Amino acid sequence: MEKTRLKINPKILVIDDEEGIRKLISAILTKEGYDVILAKDGYEGLDFYQKDFFDLVITDVKMPGIDGIEVLKRMKEYDENAEVIILTGHGNLSTAISAIKEDAYDFVPKPLDNLRVLTSAVEKGIKKRSLKLENSRLLKELKQTNNELSRKNKNYFEVLSFISHELRNALSIVSGFIAILLTGSLGELNEKQSEIMDKLVENIESINHLLVNYMNLSKIEKNELTVDKTELDVFIDVLKDVVDVIELQAKRNSLDIDLSWGGIPKGVKLVADASMLRIIFLNLLFNAIKYTKAGGKIAYGYKDCGDHYLFNVYNEGAGIPLEYKDKVFDKFMRINTNAHKGKSGSGLGLFTVKKLIEAHGGKIWVETEPNAWTNFLFELQKE
Repeated sequence: MEKTRLKINPKILVIDDEEGIRKLISAILTKEGYDVILAKDGYEGLDFYQKDFFDLVITDVKMPGIDGIEVLKRMKEYDENAEVIILTGHGNLSTAISAIKEDAYDFVPKPLDNLRVLTSAVEKGIKKRSLKLENSRLLKELKQTNNELSRKNKNYFEVLSFISHELRNALSIVSGFIAILLTGSLGELNEKQSEIMDKLVENIESINHLLVNYMNLSKIEKNELTVDKTELDVFIDVLKDVVDVIELQAKRNSLDIDLSWGGIPKGVKLVADASMLRIIFLNLLFNAIKYTKAGGKIAYGYKDCGDHYLFNVYNEGAGIPLEYKDKVFDKFMRINTNAHKGKSGSGLGLFTVKKLIEAHGGKIWVETEPNAWTNFLFELQKE
């Protein structure tokens, strides 16, 4: 239980079965400006402590009923910020050390020949108690602020997910109308009109890709990622659809995907979430297309490593500056160099990829040579 200080003058509780000792300590500390409350045994001391606030407790070790160490333990259970000084005779030094191990603040030997030892211990104990209470207050405020931010953050991502979903539905309708126009069933399009339609399709695909990343971000931030694992063939169940989209995008950028460097054939099977793997390959291949130089190679492949597969997506182009190499998977990361400026994107693609791979128990990393090439590699268990 956390206790709050209500008085201006520090209040000290003194527990000792010897009346003379109680009165002596009271006289010393009252003269120093402290308010002092006296208790004749452990039971009375605990009763006082639970009914009022005290900046410090001073208790004897050996008392009838319950001893000082038991008083210390019970006070700590009731108030973890309690600060207790133990009074002990010279013969009880080992007992005092044991008490300190139980989180007593300090011990003062009896008889009280050196009063400065007592007043110094009291002064330091009160300061420590004050610091602990302030730390507890700040920690409590921090937790409250964090809870409030978490609540607002959750609301934000719920709205983001809803808007992204609605926008994707609207884009699907627009894409449908464009597809009808491109068939020529409503009239033949001239060359300029066809070019405009192709640009519209390209931009709709980019926006759709962006919205998918935002929807995944919402799930990641709300801890709602659900991995629906099934046995699948990577080419048939994942890459077949991905490659159709990627090859069209590469063609628009006058690029080719070079399968002579690898590729992933039929028969590469593992247990994974097919939809997540599509997002992983789409993001990595879109990223490769975006940063591949004119005439540069784009390739992807795999290696059978026994209990897992090693996949990679490679491209020749801007590469990644070494100072960004460890940051490329950070949320909203954008590389600020001349070679990377002007490239559209949310900074969420690689962040999403990393989270989806980790959700499968895998890992991803990047190898690169700046201004030359980039190779993203990731491992996934077969089962």
